[in-house]
Amino acid sequence: MAKRKLHTSPWGFQVSEKTIREIDARLKKSPDLKPQRKAVSDTKPNPDARTDKSILSAEVVDRDGEVVLIDPLNYEHFLQYPRVFWDHDYADLPIGYCQWIKKDGPTLIAQTKYAERPADLSGDWFPDLVFALIAHEPILLPHKSIGFISDKRTPTHDELEAHPEWAGAILCDNALLLEYSVVGMPANPDAVVLNVAKHLCTDHATLKRLGIKPEVKTLKRPRPDRSPEYARATEAAIVRQLESIDAEQIARDVIKKMMRGA
Repeated sequence: MAKRKLHTSPWGFQVSEKTIREIDARLKKSPDLKPQRKAVSDTKPNPDARTDKSILSAEVVDRDGEVVLIDPLNYEHFLQYPRVFWDHDYADLPIGYCQWIKKDGPTLIAQTKYAERPADLSGDWFPDLVFALIAHEPILLPHKSIGFISDKRTPTHDELEAHPEWAGAILCDNALLLEYSVVGMPANPDAVVLNVAKHLCTDHATLKRLGIKPEVKTLKRPRPDRSPEYARATEAAIVRQLESIDAEQIARDVIKKMMRGA
């Protein structure tokens, strides 16, 4: 099988030749087009299979006042290179891949398989850490975020009739799915820190990659007291120690030991 040629998108991640052609066509129509990212928190892990099933997107008004329309969303291009990243970090290796993706009414669902540790690797394997936090009970990293480009428009009259909650929202239409990532610190970052410390051996670089800033406590040496009062008190203590020494008794003890050894 011929190796599929990959291309680097204008935003730094690799895509298939078919995808880069689609991106180029859309950029000609909208030169200012940039990828968007939308996160959803709904993941169900399967620890035995090292997978999880997640809702990637849903037709609800998000915090940006936008709705990603699922039915016209195109993920066929994505399936040609279905890599899953950590926090949209395209400069690093993927942490897994998408086994399948499908539309289920107004939601987009996918199953992610996390990369296995190489047999000859020692030390931390980042996908292990990510999946451990996903498989933890309760789940500590439930978030997935899609990266996509789309057309923007306002809802039609018929759409507002069906979805009055979309009033004032912007619709992301004809979205092209480029990638998705495991993202985000959950509501309780302390729980993540605790689980990492309790179950996994990680260095500070790995924690930083997760977005955790480990507390590093620096022990400070007490500054020596050089005041005249301290010096006088120290001198007096030394004198008391010297005065308590019975030099004659020490000499007698030494002589006795020498005579016993003769």
